[in-house]
Amino acid sequence: MIEGKRFTEVDGLRGIAALLVVLTHFGESLTKLSVPAAVSVAANTWFYDLFSPGRVGVVAFFCISGFVIPYSFGGRNPALSFPINRFFRIYPAFWLTICLASLVFTALGMRTITAPQFLVNATLLHRMVGVPYILTVDWTLLIEMLFYGICYALFLGKRVHSFPMHFAAMIVLLGIAVVGGVYRWYHPMSSLPIGIPTYLAAMHFGALTRMRVIGYGPIATKLYPAALFFLVFGASAANTLAYHHTKTELIGVVAANTGYLGGVSLFLVCVYAKLFTSSAWQFLGKISYSVYLLHTIILALVISLWPLFSSWVMAVLILMPAYFTVVVFCSFLSQRYVEQPSVALGRRVVKRLESRTRLGSERTT
Repeated sequence: MIEGKRFTEVDGLRGIAALLVVLTHFGESLTKLSVPAAVSVAANTWFYDLFSPGRVGVVAFFCISGFVIPYSFGGRNPALSFPINRFFRIYPAFWLTICLASLVFTALGMRTITAPQFLVNATLLHRMVGVPYILTVDWTLLIEMLFYGICYALFLGKRVHSFPMHFAAMIVLLGIAVVGGVYRWYHPMSSLPIGIPTYLAAMHFGALTRMRVIGYGPIATKLYPAALFFLVFGASAANTLAYHHTKTELIGVVAANTGYLGGVSLFLVCVYAKLFTSSAWQFLGKISYSVYLLHTIILALVISLWPLFSSWVMAVLILMPAYFTVVVFCSFLSQRYVEQPSVALGRRVVKRLESRTRLGSERTT
């Protein structure tokens, strides 16, 4: 298996996925601003009822994680290096973001953030213990960490590169999602998180796609079409059951399905057609994590300027490009001066711990 190969098209897809999320949150904001009723209705129909570009981006992100994470176990002691590297990859940039979010949201009067709330949010476990979030988009990071835990367990069991294991995990998760969907069909006020199993299933599908692409063997050739079939119909069934009568979701059943299937489709087209390999897409992919984290803060600042414009058309023409430009610029700074040093620090920590472990084993022998 070609474990060290880098797929530049997947790096570029990260940039596309991040921009889709950025675009969606701007579009959704139009439903809450002083715009003509027709504009508000159109934005609501497009971003909530019929299609959610943001969900396309999120699902594509999760597929990418499945494509990459099982192949991130490297070094002399992967059981040690993987959790450390993931910690330094995720947390420092996230801590910066919630600090900025706390300052900006408090200054704009959007919410009151207490010290205990901030400290629990910093662990990224706040949603599991019922503490209100500071950053609206951090729910995806919790699902990412769940997948890290699954992959870590599979690695310890020497099954992280097992096609049958990822296939079975995907089927089980889709089954859980469908059962949860049935429950929500009969309980419209339920907020049972159907997205968690369907998104985790997309991650395992990403892992299966990697194995199919690099030539895992006959079993991948035979079972991969079945994996795609089960993902499409299993996730569609779960989303339809969960969203058809729901009273607790912002988007409708059509948008839930088109968004999910659109994300899987975008991922597959990218991988097999090898799209998004240009330097511009690579740059956006490189800063995509910071784009994802920072954009809602910048959007809040941009929207606060909306009342300064006498025309909603002028506001859109000026604020929308300004929003994208500032997001990209700030994300570049975050990637350069926070993400990059943090990842490098994580590698130094791993190297030092591995050296100590090796010296300790040599002394005992």
